[in-house]
Amino acid sequence: MRGMFNRQATRLPLILLLLFGLSACSASEPPPPAPPAAPTFTAAVAPTLTPVPPPTSTPTVTPLGCLSAPGKLVKGEVATAERPIAYIVYLPPCYDEFPDRRYPVLYLLHGQTFTADQWTRIGAPEAADALIHSGQAAPFIMVFPEDRYWNIQQGLRFGQYLLNNVLPYIDANFRVLPDRSHRAIGGLSRGAGWAFEIGFTHPEQFGALGLHSLAVRASTWTWATTTASATSTSRWNACSPNSASRTNGGSTTARTTRPTGLPT
Repeated sequence: MRGMFNRQATRLPLILLLLFGLSACSASEPPPPAPPAAPTFTAAVAPTLTPVPPPTSTPTVTPLGCLSAPGKLVKGEVATAERPIAYIVYLPPCYDEFPDRRYPVLYLLHGQTFTADQWTRIGAPEAADALIHSGQAAPFIMVFPEDRYWNIQQGLRFGQYLLNNVLPYIDANFRVLPDRSHRAIGGLSRGAGWAFEIGFTHPEQFGALGLHSLAVRASTWTWATTTASATSTSRWNACSPNSASRTNGGSTTARTTRPTGLPT
């Protein structure tokens, strides 16, 4: 019994030592944690931009409204050595829209006892509008000077004032073509008489004459058919080698080749 006890007593320390060793191993410090993995960066890829051309737009051409609008009338006065001469000027459609453009000009003289608005009342502006809108005539300017002093001495000098005052004023203040080939003169009744006299005495100023219901003083007619027949005709032909005269009923027209831009 004692021998067994001794053997058992001997084994107990060995078992305790073994258990202690195992517990010592199990009580050892745990291994340090692994360091965190370094973050992985992925380079961002810039998106590919494809340029988109701007939309092509075809400009819309808007026609000028003035092309179908009527012309306009302007009133004023021209100073002379005596009383001023009133006038009305017809400006064609789009006159203000084309400030660099110049136009042929037609002077129309009214009849005795009437005023500058006679031609506007019988429809000259509307007739010009119709010719221009239809393309039968290029745009042109008309001037209606007033011979209001027909019954006093100043009336005898109307032609003088027309040439020396009205024409230079119109040339300077309106965009007319200031030369003979773009200037015509006409008249009605007494105005036709003035156009007849002015045109034949100054053919260097006018390329065409239009005489409607011609009323001319006997002295002027005598001068025109006798004294001035050779002189004025030669002057007219010198200015206009292709001049001609024609009479149609009550209207007489003495003209050259048609002034540029003016209707027949």
